[in-house]
Amino acid sequence: MIETKYENVFVNEDDLEIYRKTKCGEYYKISKWVDSLGYYMVSFRINGKKYWKRLHRLIAEALIPNPDNYPQVNHKDGNKLNNKIDNLEWCNNSYNTKEAYESGLYKSKKECPIRAIDKENGKIFEFNSIRKCATELGLNRKTITSILKGDKKTNNYNYEFAYI
Repeated sequence: MIETKYENVFVNEDDLEIYRKTKCGEYYKISKWVDSLGYYMVSFRINGKKYWKRLHRLIAEALIPNPDNYPQVNHKDGNKLNNKIDNLEWCNNSYNTKEAYESGLYKSKKECPIRAIDKENGKIFEFNSIRKCATELGLNRKTITSILKGDKKTNNYNYEFAYI
C-alpha cells in the first residue's frame, strides 16, 4: 500500500484500488463509480471534509513520478477506465488535448465561415472560421461567438458579424 497525499488514503499497487486505513490499522476498499465523463471516481472524508477524486489521478500521484510537475494525467490508450500504471502518464493540457484529438476522443467542431463588416467604411472581410476571424482582427473569439448567437446584445467592436 502506498499512501496518497490524503491522510489514511492508500493505493494498492496490486489491484490499483483505493483503500482507507481505519484507526485500528485495518484497510477497507473505497467504492468507486463511473462519473458523467467516463472516469472512475471515489469519495472519502478527512476530518469531516468530503473529497471526490478521480481514481487515475490518485494512482498517478502515488505511483508515477512527475519530475516535470505536469498538471494532468493522460490515458495513453484513450480508455478512461484503464488505470494500469503503464497506461497513465503525466502531461500538460496541450499534450493531453492533442492526444485526444489524434485518438478520436475529441472531434473537431465544424468550422463556420463568417463575415465581418467594418462599421465605419463597410469593408467586408470573410473568414473560414470564428477562430480565424478573432485571430486576424485581434478580437475575442468567445465574444464574437456570443454576438453571432445573439447571446450578447451589445456589440462594442468596430465590426458587424454574420454567418455566411
